[in-house]
Amino acid sequence: MNTIGKARKVAAMARGSLRWALSRVGKPDSERAGLRTVLSRLTALSLDYVEISVTKACSLRCAACRHLMPYYDRPRNYDIANILRDADSLLQAVGHIAMLRVLGGEPLLHRHLDRLLLFLGDSGKIGSIRLVTNGTILPRPAVLRALKAVNGVLDISDYGAVSVQLQPLVALLERESIAYEIVRQPWLEFGRPVSRQYTKNQLSQLFLKCTSMPHKCLIVSNGEFHLCARSANATELGLVQRRKQDYVDLVNTPRHRIAAEIRQLVLFSDYLEACRTCEQDFRPTATASQGSAGLSADASMEFAMDRTRVGTDLGWQPDSTPDRMTTGRFAESPDNMKVADVTAPLTRRSDVIP
Repeated sequence: MNTIGKARKVAAMARGSLRWALSRVGKPDSERAGLRTVLSRLTALSLDYVEISVTKACSLRCAACRHLMPYYDRPRNYDIANILRDADSLLQAVGHIAMLRVLGGEPLLHRHLDRLLLFLGDSGKIGSIRLVTNGTILPRPAVLRALKAVNGVLDISDYGAVSVQLQPLVALLERESIAYEIVRQPWLEFGRPVSRQYTKNQLSQLFLKCTSMPHKCLIVSNGEFHLCARSANATELGLVQRRKQDYVDLVNTPRHRIAAEIRQLVLFSDYLEACRTCEQDFRPTATASQGSAGLSADASMEFAMDRTRVGTDLGWQPDSTPDRMTTGRFAESPDNMKVADVTAPLTRRSDVIP
C-alpha cells in the first residue's frame, strides 16, 4: 500500500476516536468520560465498520456472491458460544466501532441470533448495530425483540423476485416499530475464486484498487479477523494458501496483542493471498443472479422459494406472526431508510452510545 493510502487509514482511525471523545463534552456527570478515559480512548483502536459472520447457510445461491456462499458443500451455523467468544475478543481490543453488521449467509437461519445482538448492545462500544437479510425469511419474535432492545436496524437486500418475503417483512417491521433500510446496490463481479498467477506488484495494485473503493469489508468469521469477506471465506474453503499475515487469529492470539495485530493488518498490508482469486477488472453484474455452484437457475429459485425446507435442514421452524410490541411512528428519509420514533423508555447501555 502506498504512503498516502496508509496515512488516510491512520487519519480515519484518529477521526473515529476524536468523534467519540467530543461526544462526551457537555454530557451529564453520569455519562461524561473523565480526562484519563478520554486520553485512553484517543489512543484506542477505533474502527468505522466491521462485519460478523454467523453462518455459511443461505436461502439463496447467488452466482456472484462476494462471500462465496455457494461454494460451501455443507453450510453450517457457527456455534453461538464461539461467535460470542470472537465478538468479545474484538470488543475487548477496540475502543469503539462506528457500525457493526451481522450477516451470513442468511443470518436469520441462526437460532441464537438474538443472543448475539443483545451481547453486542451491552458492550457499550458500538455506534450502530445492523442485521442483514436477503428478504426470504421472516425473523423470529426473539430477534425482533433483540433488535428493538439494541436500537438495531434491519438491512434488507432487495433482490427482486427472489426476495419473496420482502413486502411481508416490511409490513412486520413497520407494525413492530423497528428501523429498517431497503438496500438496492449494484453488484460487481470479482471473478471465479480460482488462483491467478499475479506478480506481487499486480497483487499490490489490485489490493490498492479494492481498498480504495467505497465498500468496506472488515469481517470476523470463524475465529478470525480478515480484511475482506472473500479472504475469510476463500481461506476457510481452502481455495488459497493460508498466510498468517492475512488475518488476526482471535482465538489463539493473546488478548493484549489483538489490537496491535489488527492495526498492523489494516494499516500495513500490501496484499492478501485471496487477491489472487479476484479478476483485475471488476465488472458490473446482475444482482443476486441465481444458479451458481452446481445449482441450475430453476433449482436455485426453488431453493429460495422453499424457505421452510431450507430452515428445517438447520433446525429452524417458521414462526407465526410475532406478538405486537411497542408501537411507533415512522418517518421516511431521503435515502429510503425508515427510522422508528419509539416512545418506550431506553434502559440498555447501548441506547446511549454516541
